[in-house]
Amino acid sequence: RCMRVAMEWLLTTLFNAVYLDEPGLWSVKRLMLENPGAPVIYVPTHKSHVDYLLLSFCLFCRDMNCPHIAAGDNLSIPLLGTVFRLCGAFFIRRSFRSDALYKALFHEYVTCMLEEGHSLEFFIEGGRSRSGKVGQPKLGMIGVALDAVFSGRVREMVVVPISIQYDRVVEGNSYSRQLLGMPKQKESLRSLFASSRYLKFNFGNVVVKIGDPVLASSFVGQQRSKARPSDAPAGDNRAVVSALAHSLVWRIN
Repeated sequence: RCMRVAMEWLLTTLFNAVYLDEPGLWSVKRLMLENPGAPVIYVPTHKSHVDYLLLSFCLFCRDMNCPHIAAGDNLSIPLLGTVFRLCGAFFIRRSFRSDALYKALFHEYVTCMLEEGHSLEFFIEGGRSRSGKVGQPKLGMIGVALDAVFSGRVREMVVVPISIQYDRVVEGNSYSRQLLGMPKQKESLRSLFASSRYLKFNFGNVVVKIGDPVLASSFVGQQRSKARPSDAPAGDNRAVVSALAHSLVWRIN
């Protein structure tokens, strides 16, 4: 509740208003009631660091459980990292394909969260979009989540695509410099304090639009019914993961 007060102050300082898609949120609540105990996976677009806090704030204000948020370990810095952890974030490496132990532990960590019915949030594009367009989907996190369904450890999941649109992105000036070829500034305590200057500006409105939710087991069944008899199970699973990831991006757009 202390974080709610802080978030209300931050959002009212930076933005005129935050518009939430209430009918879309009710469709998510309906599926949650029809599938009790099923974890909810929120898959928003990613344009700003504000995204990490905004969705949790909206859900908290509607008496819905806040999700655990997968965040890059570049944000695990003093103060900011603590705030994100208080909001439910857990930090992961950008890439761990060659580290079999880390991969196995992370896979089990996420699967256990889903087994226990915890909600999860991750960004389907991976990093923040610098151009404002929705990027190509990354298959890692959605693949880990679907593995829990493939293995039978999770019976059902509600997957919710979300579009977060800003009149002006807080990091817009930084993105412009990066698009011109200048290097990305590394997140640090110094850059966090430097960001306080943005509190003097107004960035317009924010619109949180919720796409049509997907029931994971139903989607898997539909995709497998389309598979050819010659397809191997592993290849079939990869095709389902890719199909769901691209379907979520389409629903966001």
